[in-house]
Amino acid sequence: MAQKIWKMGISPDNFIADTVNLTNEELGLYFRLLCYAWKNEATLPNDMDRLKRICQNADEKMINYILPHLLFDAFLSFSVLS
Repeated sequence: MAQKIWKMGISPDNFIADTVNLTNEELGLYFRLLCYAWKNEATLPNDMDRLKRICQNADEKMINYILPHLLFDAFLSFSVLS
C-alpha cells in the first residue's frame, strides 16, 4: 500500500500570481481540480462527465477555461490528462 501524503506544498506568492485573474468561482474549480489531481498522482480524467462531477456539475465552458491555467502554471507539473 502506498504511503499517503497528507500535505500539498503551495507557494502563496506563485498561487496568487497564477490565479489573480480568476473569479472566485473559477478559483474554486481550479482548487478542486488541483486537489483531485494531487490525490490521483498528478492526473486528471480526460472525460468531461467525470470532470463535471469533480467540479460539482460546473459548466463545461468554465472547466475548459480553467484547465489550461491548472495544467500550465509554474508550480504544477502535470504532464497529460489520463
